[in-house]
Amino acid sequence: MNVRLLKTAGPATESLFALASLATVGNCGEAEDAFAQWRRTVVFRPDRRHSRHLPLLTRMAQALAASPELMSVVRSPTGRITAWMEHPAGAAGVAAGRGIAANHRLAVALRAFAESAVQPYWPRIRSRLEHECEANGRAMAAGGVEGLFGAIGSAGLHRNPPVLSVPSEHPGEVRLSGSGLLLAPSLFLTGSPRLFVDERKPENAPILVHPARTAVTAAALLRGGAGQETDRTAGRYGARSAGSVPSGSGAGEPQPLGSLVGSTRAAVLQALTVDLTTSELARHVGVTPGSASQHASVLRRAGLVSTTRTHTSAVHTLTPLGAALLRAPWLPPGLDDDVRA
Repeated sequence: MNVRLLKTAGPATESLFALASLATVGNCGEAEDAFAQWRRTVVFRPDRRHSRHLPLLTRMAQALAASPELMSVVRSPTGRITAWMEHPAGAAGVAAGRGIAANHRLAVALRAFAESAVQPYWPRIRSRLEHECEANGRAMAAGGVEGLFGAIGSAGLHRNPPVLSVPSEHPGEVRLSGSGLLLAPSLFLTGSPRLFVDERKPENAPILVHPARTAVTAAALLRGGAGQETDRTAGRYGARSAGSVPSGSGAGEPQPLGSLVGSTRAAVLQALTVDLTTSELARHVGVTPGSASQHASVLRRAGLVSTTRTHTSAVHTLTPLGAALLRAPWLPPGLDDDVRA
């Protein structure tokens, strides 16, 4: 099977998955809880641009949850990804964020939602999904396609070569052409992966979107004010000291997590919500590889980080204890807002 990795499925796709997540309000579940603060402080705030559209958006969210096939995602041969949803009443497709709007009212509501509830966080989301894609690449390099799908570990995804089974409301068979399969991670998608096929041009590669592997990521990325820039301390990557308070917080004392483990190690813990090699961790935090290795060793001895060694590198990830530490309500906003050029 020819599998190609995409860094993201694009902001329009994430906006529609984010919209669908509104239908989970009131349900208790770990994945939904990761978005609880975002819904409370962003989606349902009365001063947001999309607020006047909330009744319509809520109905559209419920429609997407009941009929996932209303959502379509396609990628053109030039690499442009387009996402839209069909109006539940059967109207023509309405693009999320950009594109032709056959139903003006729904298009305006979706655009307002995307621009005020998702796009301000997009630099953080994109950076984190790029790390997820890199982890997928390492898994495929180490174990081939089997290793890749094993690492994703999404519910309902079964591989019985040469067949890949994906959960669907409408069972059927999709035969891959020479263009293969595109695989992309998503922050807002929860539950089972989603397969999108371009029915107008079946020769185009289908897109399989899978949930990002850690709920901690969602809670951290969507915490606090959006659009805050990081202090660039090294190369193309910047890192905010995890023990400092972002400007405008009104406080001058270090945050408790930084006081507990040290500001750099707090930043290391925050970075490791996805698997990173020592070099990637160093670039993300803004330290030398030797320093990153030392901090990872200290956190590993404390039971907060685990390390797996390959032939060429060491890959670090959070342990359940480390993830639990990050869930504590003391993290300052903006720790994960690294922006890649």
